[in-house]
Amino acid sequence: MRQQFLWIAGCCSIIVWAATQTWAYQDETPQPVGLSGLMAAYAPDGLSPADFEDLSEEIDESWKEWTLETGQFVTDFYEGENDTFEAQETALKRVRVKLNTMEKALEDSRYRSIHDQIGPLYSNLIARVDLAEAVLETLTIDEEAALKVRTQAATETLKSALANFRRDMNSVRGGQAWLKWAKSSQLQNFRPTNEESIETVNKVKAQLETREEYGDEIREFMSRESFLQLEDALAAVQAAVAPVSPEAQLELREQLGMFLETVDEYYDEPTPELAASLREQFDAIRLTAPDGGEALSSAFAVHFLNYNLRLAISEGLLNKVIGETRNESSQINDYIMGARVVGNQNSNVNLSVNIQPSTNEARFELNLNGVVRTNSFGSTSQATIQTTGYHTFNAVKSVGFDGNEFSTRPASVSVRANNRPVGARTRFSGGLFGGIADRIAMREASARMGQANGYTQRSIQEEVSAELNREVDSRFAEASMELQNRLYGPLREYGLYPDAIKYSSTSSQIHGSTRLANPTELGGGRPNPGIKASSKGILVQVHETLLSNGSNRLELGTEGKKKLSDGELRAMIEERLSKILDRDVDLGEPDESSEGTMFVFDEPNPIRFQIIEGEVILTIRAGLDRGAEGSIPTQIITVPLSPSVVDDKVILTRGNVGVKPVERPSNIAEQVARANVMRQKIQASLPEQEIDAVFELEQEGKIIKLRITSIVAESGWLSLNIE
Repeated sequence: MRQQFLWIAGCCSIIVWAATQTWAYQDETPQPVGLSGLMAAYAPDGLSPADFEDLSEEIDESWKEWTLETGQFVTDFYEGENDTFEAQETALKRVRVKLNTMEKALEDSRYRSIHDQIGPLYSNLIARVDLAEAVLETLTIDEEAALKVRTQAATETLKSALANFRRDMNSVRGGQAWLKWAKSSQLQNFRPTNEESIETVNKVKAQLETREEYGDEIREFMSRESFLQLEDALAAVQAAVAPVSPEAQLELREQLGMFLETVDEYYDEPTPELAASLREQFDAIRLTAPDGGEALSSAFAVHFLNYNLRLAISEGLLNKVIGETRNESSQINDYIMGARVVGNQNSNVNLSVNIQPSTNEARFELNLNGVVRTNSFGSTSQATIQTTGYHTFNAVKSVGFDGNEFSTRPASVSVRANNRPVGARTRFSGGLFGGIADRIAMREASARMGQANGYTQRSIQEEVSAELNREVDSRFAEASMELQNRLYGPLREYGLYPDAIKYSSTSSQIHGSTRLANPTELGGGRPNPGIKASSKGILVQVHETLLSNGSNRLELGTEGKKKLSDGELRAMIEERLSKILDRDVDLGEPDESSEGTMFVFDEPNPIRFQIIEGEVILTIRAGLDRGAEGSIPTQIITVPLSPSVVDDKVILTRGNVGVKPVERPSNIAEQVARANVMRQKIQASLPEQEIDAVFELEQEGKIIKLRITSIVAESGWLSLNIE
């Protein structure tokens, strides 16, 4: 019996030992590293193996093998067993090489034949790769490098607070003692990697926290703004130098995984809720990440907080709009170099625009090239000299634009004067000695031509410079005022004024970029580099976020705007557009069948846009109040609109209108009937349209004809080329 007991006990011990070893082994199971467990398990739509197979069938024969290999690399990036940092970096680098090839091809007109195929692929892939690289960098950043990044802003804040504190203490009696008390000299030389510096920060911060232990007078003095700013700056330094805990690392991984998941959801359906969630998650990651979110910030800014309206204006178009040739004639009646001069002059002047490279503003030069021909008679008491002149000049006036106002610089004028005497008459002309007298007068006139040319040169310089400065300065000052009053004023009134504006220029184009987004909204992404303005046109690119964020400013679904008729909605939009565009806008009369019907918006921001695969998809969240006919609860309506240019017409083709309920209906047949009503209502309100692609622009009496030559709706951007 005893032996049996010992045998059983021994077996139990072995089992317990084995179980313990199993648990220990499980505890030692390697945790996911890098992107493992954070990225989607499969490639998203547009990047799947099937998508690359389809693309290889469409693309040029010479690119088929490249396309299939790219598909393999992308599939491996998402689905491969890349369980180490090194494997993930290798997978990313292979895809990055393919992206670099795409970018070069898109920027090269020689590969124009494949731009339509690889452009959407590039846009679909670049953001995901940039974000993946940023996430990997965030997770693998060197501790010392992370500390440097993390403390950089905090150190600058500390120096600023110290400067304010020093100014304040220098202005009060006994302030020098407080500077010593706060160890201002040591703090000024703060270094985040120096233990003594960190100890000084901790000591001064602790001293500041003891203000409540002092009497009223000192406590009040230590509550001055400069003390509070210094205390906040020291707290920021303490937070920045604090080591990242293992718990924080786990929290960071969770945040990054949720962030990447939300990115994929947003690309599928860009709702206001997901946009706000991405902003919140990004801000949270910045607080947790060891580098303060620096690596992720760059990628997020490029693809989610970028400009959502872009303009590229060619030099050719500016010359078409601004350039002109003038021919002017005038009389000469002056007193020059002791002689009365009369005659006439004819000026032929050509104005052109030359765009100049500039990174912080758009800059261009107005070039004025002219020829002045003169025929004059200069008379003194001794002789009358006939002189002809052929004078050339070149004037350059520099103009800048920063997105808010124009600025000008003084004109620079160069002149080449060429006067030539061609005849002379004296009181002896016609007599015995007339010929001799005339020749003497001609020799004297020729001897003075250098002086005459100098006078002519100065006169033309002064006249051209004064007139050019006066006219250009006046016109662009007026243009700045009109921009503020007639455009930016209404935009501010309706909450549509951009929160970011940037203008720049190359040697051949002016680039303007603006963003409309509040702290809970997203901006634009990175546009397709293959879509460019022509050498004589303008490229206008509108991102889907501009349309969605602009629609949010209608404040539909808020108090007083929860119920609107079709006519009221049209009138509100017409009023805003008319004021912004400074001309009457007529959206047409509402459909007669909609009389008495009200749109019902149960939540704010019920309208959003998505631009993808050649379509602008309008999504509306609304119900209908049909009075006696009953109400239709809130539905999600999607209206695909396909823009195209055919001959001289822009055609907006409406696709199948989709309708689905927000809440699952109890009666399917009733929902089908509701969907049909909503579909008919939307189709009546948004008919297919055809508008002229050719329009006219008036510039100071000059009519310029412009034509929309192409419209591309792809990867979040609606791009219009106008020539």
